[in-house]
Amino acid sequence: MKETLPIPRTVNAEAAAYPAMPFAPPAPPAASQAYLSAFRRHWLLVIVLGILCGGAAATAVWRLRGPGYTARALLRVATSEQQLVFDTAERASAETFMIYKSTQQQLIRSDFVLLAALRNREVAALPVVQAQSDPVAWLANQLEVEFPGDAEVMQIELTGDDPEAAAALVTAVVDAYMNEVVNVERDDRRSRLDELDRIYADKEVEMRNKRIDLKHLAEQLGSGDTEALSVKQQITLQQFAELRRETTRLELELRRLQTQLSIKQAAFESPERLTPTPLEINMLADKDHATTQLTAMRDTAGFLVSETDQRVQPGRGADHAGAYQSQLEYFDQQIADRREQLRQELEHGKRIEVKQELAELKAELEIVTQQHAAAMEDLNAARKQAEEVGGSSIEVEMMRAEIAHLENVLTPIAEEREHVRVELRSAPRISVLQRAEVPRAPQQAVRLQLSAFAGMLAFGLPAFGILLLDVRSRRISRSDEVSEGLGLAVLGTVPRIPYRAIRQSRTARQQHWRALMNEAVDGVALRILREAEQQPMQLLLISSAASGEGKTTLATQLALSLARLGRRTLLVDCDLRKPALNGAFGLPLEPGVSDLLTGASTLEEVVHATGFDNLWLVAAGHSMQHGLSSLTGEAIEQMLGPMRQGYEFVVVDTCPILPVADTRAVARHADAVILSVLRDVSQAPQVQATWRILTALGVWNIGAVVTGSTQEIYYRSGYGYDSYVRA
Repeated sequence: MKETLPIPRTVNAEAAAYPAMPFAPPAPPAASQAYLSAFRRHWLLVIVLGILCGGAAATAVWRLRGPGYTARALLRVATSEQQLVFDTAERASAETFMIYKSTQQQLIRSDFVLLAALRNREVAALPVVQAQSDPVAWLANQLEVEFPGDAEVMQIELTGDDPEAAAALVTAVVDAYMNEVVNVERDDRRSRLDELDRIYADKEVEMRNKRIDLKHLAEQLGSGDTEALSVKQQITLQQFAELRRETTRLELELRRLQTQLSIKQAAFESPERLTPTPLEINMLADKDHATTQLTAMRDTAGFLVSETDQRVQPGRGADHAGAYQSQLEYFDQQIADRREQLRQELEHGKRIEVKQELAELKAELEIVTQQHAAAMEDLNAARKQAEEVGGSSIEVEMMRAEIAHLENVLTPIAEEREHVRVELRSAPRISVLQRAEVPRAPQQAVRLQLSAFAGMLAFGLPAFGILLLDVRSRRISRSDEVSEGLGLAVLGTVPRIPYRAIRQSRTARQQHWRALMNEAVDGVALRILREAEQQPMQLLLISSAASGEGKTTLATQLALSLARLGRRTLLVDCDLRKPALNGAFGLPLEPGVSDLLTGASTLEEVVHATGFDNLWLVAAGHSMQHGLSSLTGEAIEQMLGPMRQGYEFVVVDTCPILPVADTRAVARHADAVILSVLRDVSQAPQVQATWRILTALGVWNIGAVVTGSTQEIYYRSGYGYDSYVRA
């Protein structure tokens, strides 16, 4: 088969030709699809159990809730403060109305309001209140406060079995709210008016004192007019500014000279900074006459040495060449001595130059220091004069500015005080529209809603639990969950037909089911034949992950299909624990596989004709213990060898792989392993574990057939079955 799963290279030589692929956990299906599949499997149980639980819960809540009487009071909460004349600072904007309403809802259910309501003797004596361990928490939980339609009406409701008690509690809460919150806010406004009166009186006294001080200062100066003082102050300030700029300039110059003096001093004390650079020495050497002459004579000697080496033959003229070479070395030494002498002279000159610069900087620094000291004396004198002249004018201006500021402060305070005094006579923002009355008829709406909610909740919880358990089991619902989710090649899908249709074919409906099964299994068989043309596919092992997943039915139908296609087929029952193939064909259980494994019978003795052309059967046999022990030895290979030689296809039905180890021993000798995956029964993790076990044993050719899929019925329904059945 081409669609096989590659396995690790260490299993066997046959599998070495296929690339290795690491095992991956099965990909879970989409959550919505998984829950829909779970509901399809358990819809009857979910609906029946949900109806029972929901009905019981709704009935219990309906009886326990009681009829219930609702007492209601209405309060008007205005969008803003009710104004008579002025728009005061206390007016609330429309944007803050929602916040204001939420605040009132919390205040009416606050502990201090509820405690004030419960302090009423009549309310405290109510049986429903005395029965509570925490009356405040109970009342806060029972009380409902809301604004129907987001209007200016606040609705306070309480529902109870006693109508008079409900009305009394609502009335007490409303009265406590008006006394503890609404009236307190009005008292706060009165306190605010008193505070405004006090602030106005204090500021008025302060302004009066400032005016008296200004009058006394004007008398001391001889005139209340400050223009003359301002002109004199301006002249003095101009002089002060000029001196200040000059002092600043001298300070900057003094810092600059100190910095230069520090740099020169550091250069004089550091020999490295006075050492001439090679560039400076070269420039001085280029200007020096003696160095120039020595360089010219050295070049002449070098020319003579070069000419002598080129024109005089070897061995001759050695004396002349040596003389010229001595002259060249002499001139090089003279040039080096002269350059050293020039370097010393240049260094000495630098030192003398730095000393002169230091002396000049010190002299200039001393002069600037004296100038700065003199400028500072003039500046201090000018500052003192400016303070004496301008102090009086500045003090006068400051007093006038303070008086003007106090006048600006007093004006809005006086206006606000008058506004608040007038608006205290306006109607309150919150008022009672309707007081609570004793309800006459019970309210069934809340009771009905709670019962319906309890019924829906009780219906949904068991259903969700059943579906959750089913989804967590990861049962396979479609063939693509095997091919795509598990990465296992799907050879085909077959319908799950009723058991009676398999055992007998009396009615047209039963024949229709058998026709569906035969068509589907024939498709799997044809695919096996096509793959057999390319690689060995003679011995087919049929198994499953767990029991009850249709492996025996698949093995029987596949063997029948191969026989119908003209292939000599042998069906072998290796499920020694629960043999069933002999019963399907009406044949004896022994002799069989267990007799072959123990050597008690030969292949010819255990092969039975099934009554179908090209199909023979080897039953399981009776010797169970010996047969099971022989599965792991050489007997299994000796049994399967003759079967391969005598038949074109050998279909082996084995035990489930996960519960027992019998199939694992047989699978090592199979050409291909076909796993039966039963829709709505097989679990993806178990199929994945089976795949891992087989690949670890060296089985590389693994496929699956999904039983119970609706795809085969959908594809083939209504096309050619009447003629097929009649045939």
